[in-house]
Amino acid sequence: MAIIDMFLGMDWAGSLMSPLVVLPVFVIAYFAAPLVAKYFDDK
Repeated sequence: MAIIDMFLGMDWAGSLMSPLVVLPVFVIAYFAAPLVAKYFDDK
């Protein structure tokens, strides 16, 4: 992400690390991780 930020010269890292973005990502990952693990475990 830092490399992308350097090339674009915009504040991508700052906006992506804001709590409004990070919190939903963690909530979605918390519910999606067991489903993904179950999917790969069945194969």
